[in-house]
Amino acid sequence: MLRRIKRKKYFTLFLIFFVSIVWATGQISDSLYLDGKVYSILSVRGRLLYPSDFGIEASPPHTANVHGYYSEYKIENEKLFLSKITINSKDGKYPSINGIEADLDENKACYKHPKKNIDFCTTDGGVYKNVNKLIPLTGKLLLGRDFIKERYVHSGWQKPSAFREILDLEFHNGELIKIDNLSNDRSKIPDHSLEALDEIINFYLNN
Repeated sequence: MLRRIKRKKYFTLFLIFFVSIVWATGQISDSLYLDGKVYSILSVRGRLLYPSDFGIEASPPHTANVHGYYSEYKIENEKLFLSKITINSKDGKYPSINGIEADLDENKACYKHPKKNIDFCTTDGGVYKNVNKLIPLTGKLLLGRDFIKERYVHSGWQKPSAFREILDLEFHNGELIKIDNLSNDRSKIPDHSLEALDEIINFYLNN
């Protein structure tokens, strides 16, 4: 019993330390294509898809990608689709997703060591392109576009207030049923910085 309490205590301390590191790094956000424009996904109310849905355990390749994956979505014929997902698999295994195989060279970059005559490479993992998987989301997505560079914060995810254009999209079973433009009514735009912190903690507690 005492040993279990100690393990929990050490894990909690590690989690706080890890989150503090991540919180000091700007995160790669998911994105969505709508009417020829690219938006950052700032908040999700409901459930999208996770690597675990495809039998993949994601692992952070660096502090700017704490979840170990990031996704691109699109709206087509008023329905929400996953179009592309990049995953860093913990065990190096990349099963197909919706019949699509992972491209392991898409974002791989290799460099010469400045002092040693060897190459070293970095990657965010496997890239699944043209997945076109319908997402049965019932809920909302808060989107941001036209980022204000002066409001960039090198910590966590960028706040909605850092974008000039803000849209709130509502879905039912994957079908887009409503779009609210909140760009001119900043009082209705929530600050999701604490939600992002909760998301990091919950991700690591449940995976």
